Amino acid sequence: MKQQYLAAIAVLSLCTTIFCAAGAENNSTLSLEGAAINDSGFRPNIDGFSFQNYGDDPVTVDLTATELQRMFGDRVCASNESGKCILTYPAQRWMDQAIAAMKNGHCEGIAVLSSLMYYNETSPGIFGGSNVIDLSLQDVRLQREIGYWWTTQVTRPGGSRKVLDSPNAVLDTLAAAFANGSSSGEWWVMGIYLPDGSGGHAITPYAVEDLGNGTAHIMVYDNNWPKDSRFVEVDKINNSWRYLASANPDEPDSLYSGNASTKNLEIVSLSTRLGRQECDFCDDKSAAGGSAGPEAGQGTKSIQIWQSGKARTLVTDEDGQRAGTLDSGETVNEIPGAEIRVLKFGLKGIGGSYPPVILLPQNLINDSHLSIDINSTANSSVKNLANTTIIAPGFALAASVANLGQGQNQSMDLFSENEAYNVSLSSSSHLSPTISIDTDLQRITLSGLVIDPSGRINISLDPSLGALSMSTLGNLKPGTLQLLMTSLDPASGTTSTFKSLDLMLRSDDAVSMDLSGNFGETGSPSIAVSRKNGGMQEISLQTVSRNVPVEIPADISINMPQIPGAGNLTGTNSTSSTNSTSSMTAVQAPASTASIPSSTTPYGGDMSGSGMSTPTMPGSTGMPDMGTPTFP
Repeated sequence: MKQQYLAAIAVLSLCTTIFCAAGAENNSTLSLEGAAINDSGFRPNIDGFSFQNYGDDPVTVDLTATELQRMFGDRVCASNESGKCILTYPAQRWMDQAIAAMKNGHCEGIAVLSSLMYYNETSPGIFGGSNVIDLSLQDVRLQREIGYWWTTQVTRPGGSRKVLDSPNAVLDTLAAAFANGSSSGEWWVMGIYLPDGSGGHAITPYAVEDLGNGTAHIMVYDNNWPKDSRFVEVDKINNSWRYLASANPDEPDSLYSGNASTKNLEIVSLSTRLGRQECDFCDDKSAAGGSAGPEAGQGTKSIQIWQSGKARTLVTDEDGQRAGTLDSGETVNEIPGAEIRVLKFGLKGIGGSYPPVILLPQNLINDSHLSIDINSTANSSVKNLANTTIIAPGFALAASVANLGQGQNQSMDLFSENEAYNVSLSSSSHLSPTISIDTDLQRITLSGLVIDPSGRINISLDPSLGALSMSTLGNLKPGTLQLLMTSLDPASGTTSTFKSLDLMLRSDDAVSMDLSGNFGETGSPSIAVSRKNGGMQEISLQTVSRNVPVEIPADISINMPQIPGAGNLTGTNSTSSTNSTSSMTAVQAPASTASIPSSTTPYGGDMSGSGMSTPTMPGSTGMPDMGTPTFP
């Protein structure tokens, strides 16, 4: 089928009135012989990877604690015993969400890493090849490096600086950058989306050719088509763009297109990904690394909301302002300071859509309640496992519904009181979610609970006091509670697990736990049950396991070789697996010669949902420090 596809492209490319995306290298070669070309010098058959974009096949190791420590610093570690970072439970939750998402496609990581290697910010030699095209996906280190850069589309400031005003603004910015060849003052990855905002895909732009008559080509390396040179066509007169693509060479063609109002063509900078990133799930007061300084990416925190399964998530504040996805499928962002990150996969069905990640300023829950509505988009009898995860400093809560069927919904009310996070769950129909709650050192899972339309499950957690409470307000038959708790001892790097006996609950019953204690060699935690009729019970949990060492996964060798000459991005630190600020080398950027147009975004049309202005590019004073990866 690929040969037929390429043959069709070759024929269509002869007609200047018909748009096509080049699927063969000779089309690119002919284009780049023109006079009006700004060319970085990147070539897909040398500087691109030899393998296609991939999802969950082949099986890869995408992220480990080492990558999170490199990205955010020691604050992600609950324990650093013997130089081995054991993640806090919110950090582990965040990493698991990122890994699950990227199993839909790794295009972002491939697009970013190929650019960084071309612009000499890292070297293919670290991974065993003279050129990028020589590298093999069999290398676990390369798998993890691709996973690392995929993840920066979700981080701040990693995915925040972008140009998406119009196709002409994207074209002009790239033309100015490529005018300096490989000495560009900024490097970019391109994001393309279908007109309805789905099918997000990341590709690598490397040259701009002005064909005259108001038409230009942006030459791109599309990692769904290894070694091929392709192009995005821009109609400068109508300020529109088109790209003929396929999710992979064995699937039907699909036309990406848009204009200045659709804002579904963007370029996102790479320089903002090169320093420590903001850690929204880090409780800087309690992490193993202690309070972090400004150099470690400490700044304004966000609450992150991740959704999986066939569902749309919409957040509404007390003023009626919304952020998320409407029933129509349109992305909306009306909440000041909120961002919506539409993830790019480019693999699992070109029309498929993975729910975006919603970032909200943490102070919103201090000032008001946030309503989070999760509505099923399932339209068949196939089970729809839907998981909603809230991540905040020192806290995470996941509510998983085994089958959020057609027409069903789940709602959460989120607010804070002093330092306590409060979440109230409700539903328009009977649901039995499995609820998992994280502090830095504990994970508590509640199952067997039932929400009916007349009731709620209220959960409150104060990480600073170690106080957890749960009540079954208004539920007529709240079910039988099973509680499982895993606790991490940071001093020894071991975990202990405890469980409750089945506990029959009645309407308006409450359960509470003190999580601040140390249970020692023989002790165990207990839960206090308050009955509506005034009765009280204290029940000790049963020990499932005690003092079990946290092990590195079997497929990660602790004796990975030290790689010399790794440069300022991917060099190993031979003295420690902990990436301290003092061990990092500044990434120096060439002087910028291009100015980026400011990017103002209307609420409904922004495929990124950030609503942010685009900052100016870094100048010759240098880019941020980049943590050096250490391969265990």
